[in-house]
Amino acid sequence: MDSKGSGTNLAFWLPGSAVILSLVVSMFALNREPFLEPRPIGAQFQAQLPIEARLWQDPFDAVERYRKKLGDSKNPDAENVCSPDLSPLSGAKQAPDIMVALVEGGPYADEVERRRRIRYALLAGFKNSHRVPDQEQYIHCLRLADNLSPDAPQKNAFVDAPYEVFISNPFDPPTALEGASPPADRTIVFWLKQDALGPTPLQNLETLRQTLNHKVAAACAPTDCSEQPERAVLKVIGPSTSTVLRDMFQDQDIGKATPNVEIYSPLATADNETLDRGYQRLSPPLVNRQPMKLLRTVSDDGTMTQLMLDELKLRRVDPAAGVRCSDGTQRRVDSPCTRTLRRSDNRIALISEWDSFYSRALIESFKLQVARDAHLNDSEKNQREAVDQWILRFSYLRGLDGRLPEESASTDKTASSDAGKNTLGSPPIDLSPLEKADGNSQLDYLRRLADHIAREDEAYRRNGESGIGAIGILGVDAYDKLLVLQALKSRMPYKLYFSTDLDARMLQRATSTIKS
Repeated sequence: MDSKGSGTNLAFWLPGSAVILSLVVSMFALNREPFLEPRPIGAQFQAQLPIEARLWQDPFDAVERYRKKLGDSKNPDAENVCSPDLSPLSGAKQAPDIMVALVEGGPYADEVERRRRIRYALLAGFKNSHRVPDQEQYIHCLRLADNLSPDAPQKNAFVDAPYEVFISNPFDPPTALEGASPPADRTIVFWLKQDALGPTPLQNLETLRQTLNHKVAAACAPTDCSEQPERAVLKVIGPSTSTVLRDMFQDQDIGKATPNVEIYSPLATADNETLDRGYQRLSPPLVNRQPMKLLRTVSDDGTMTQLMLDELKLRRVDPAAGVRCSDGTQRRVDSPCTRTLRRSDNRIALISEWDSFYSRALIESFKLQVARDAHLNDSEKNQREAVDQWILRFSYLRGLDGRLPEESASTDKTASSDAGKNTLGSPPIDLSPLEKADGNSQLDYLRRLADHIAREDEAYRRNGESGIGAIGILGVDAYDKLLVLQALKSRMPYKLYFSTDLDARMLQRATSTIKS
C-alpha cells in the first residue's frame, strides 16, 4: 500500500518540477542584458545664439531667462546676450522694413500678460500679411546706447531691444496692392520698453529711426542691400499707455514731430481734448507746426463714454438729467423733474486708479460728456461743481493685493503645497490672505471704501435725494478691478456695475462674484 502510494506521488511530482524548471530557464533566456550606452551625458545647458524663445513668449522674459541660464552656468557670455550689432541679413536683396513695438516694461503680472498679447496680435497680423518668422524658435537682442543714438552703449548705460525677423511666405507670398510698389521681402520688429523714450518720445523715436537704419545698412551681408532712403519711415506700434501718448502730443506742440515716424496706436485711448489738457501748451502756438502721423486703431475715451452713458440711460441711470434738475432752471414745485428726482438713481460712482494718467483722463472724459448732455453753458468752474455732485470719484492705488513680482511665485507655491496637505476627509483650508491693516496689501482699505460708498448712498436717500444707481470700475489692471468688484458686490449686491476693457480673465475669475 505504501509503495504504491509513493509511486503515485512521485508520478505527480515529476511533471510539476519540470514545469517549474522550464519557467526558471525561460526567465534567464528571455531576460536580455540592457545596452551599454558609451555616449557621455552632455551639459544641461549649452550657450547658443540666437536666444531660444517661443512665439507666444514675452520677448523680454525670454532674454532674461537666457541670461540667467548663462549666469547659472557661469558662462562669461552672460553679459553679452544682447549685441551692439544686428545679426547679418544674409541673402537680403532690398533693405527690410523696420517696425518698433512700444510696450510697458514692468515686471508685474498684468504688464507681462499685455506684452504676450501684443506679440500674439503682431504675429496674427504678419500671418494675415503672408509673412512667417525667419526663425520660429529663436529671438535676437540688440543693445543700444541709453539715448538711442548710434554711439556705442556704455557698460552701465544701455537699452536692450529684443528683435525678430519676418520674411515673405515662400508658399503664399504677399502681393502688392494695385498701384503700389511691392512690399519688402522682410520686416524687422524691435521690442522696446516705452520708458526708454523718456519725456520726449517723438524726438527719441526720430533718433532711434536713424540709429536702426544705420545698423541695418551695416548688417546686410555678404552683399549690400539696396540703399535705404535717408527718409525711410519708421513704423511704431504703440504706445501702450495714454501717458506716453500725452508726451507725444506735447512734443508735437513744440514742433518736434516728423513725417518719418508713423504711429499706430491700438491701446492708448485718451481723447485728443483730454490729452491737450494734460500738459502746458505753448501760447501762442507755433506757426506751420508739423503734425505727427498718428492712426488710432481703437475708439478714444470720448466716444466710449458717450456710448456708455447712452447704455446707462437705457437702464434708468442718467446723471445728465440730475445735473439739469439741480441746476435750478427746470426745478419747480410739482414739476416732473422734482417728483422724479426723489425716486431716481441717477448718480454714478466711478472707482479708478489714482496713480495712472489713463484713469484720471477717463473720469474727466465722463464728466465732460455729462456736462455736454446736460447742455451746461456756464463757466468751467460752475460746470465742474454741478457735475461733481452726480459723478462721484473714488480711487485706489494700483496693485491692491500688494503682491510684488519676486513674491508671486513663492506665495503661489506655498499655497499649493499647503492645499496638497489637505486630506479628503478634513474640512477645506482657507488660503485667502488676511486683510491686515499693515503690510503692502490694500484689501483692508478696499473694505472700508465699499462701506464708505454704501454710506454715501444711504445718506443721499435719507435726505430724499437721488441715490447711486450705477458703479463704474475703471482702471488698467484687470486683477485690481476684480478685487474691487468683489468688495463692492458683496456690500451692495443690487447695484448696476460696469467697466471698460472687457478681458477674458474677468470672465474666468468673476463668475462667482457675478452670480452672488
